[in-house]
Amino acid sequence: VAGFPAVRRIRSAFAGLPPSVVVGSLLLLFWVVCAIAGNLFVPYDPYAEDFLAMLTPPDALHWFGTDQLGRDVLSRIVVGSRDILLVAPLATLAGV
Repeated sequence: VAGFPAVRRIRSAFAGLPPSVVVGSLLLLFWVVCAIAGNLFVPYDPYAEDFLAMLTPPDALHWFGTDQLGRDVLSRIVVGSRDILLVAPLATLAGV
């Protein structure tokens, strides 16, 4: 993997930066990818109610559990992160 030119470019881009900047950048990149392509990763509709699965703890079917209406919490977090990607820059621009 280290021999690929793309990996070398990425390593050289992060060379000399503090580890906290590298980790923060990778977490931000992961968050943006999950927000943009999140529907590919979550198997449930975030708005679908399942009254038989109300308040179930995390398990193999619902990784973060379900809420009071039986909605999948992970699916709702992914949908919410997409909204935050839109609202946060607009709020920053409004505050400037």
